[in-house]
Amino acid sequence: DEDIVGRGLSLARLRSLAKRPVEVGERVEDPISRSLCRPGDVVYDLPCGHALPRAPALRWFKEHRTCPVCRHEVEA
Repeated sequence: DEDIVGRGLSLARLRSLAKRPVEVGERVEDPISRSLCRPGDVVYDLPCGHALPRAPALRWFKEHRTCPVCRHEVEA
């Protein structure tokens, strides 16, 4: 089914997540690789309040429906 990305989020839900660039002086860490994002990097703001960089988010949400930090469900 083209509306499902693996076992993870539906494409519709993934597209509905808020995206924004990291601001200068803002500290956002990729919870998967533990590296810091650079200003201008695009992150998804998850409903639980955590931010996840775009590329790791796309990989994570192919297999998961939860936040990688707190396991809050992003899509039921």
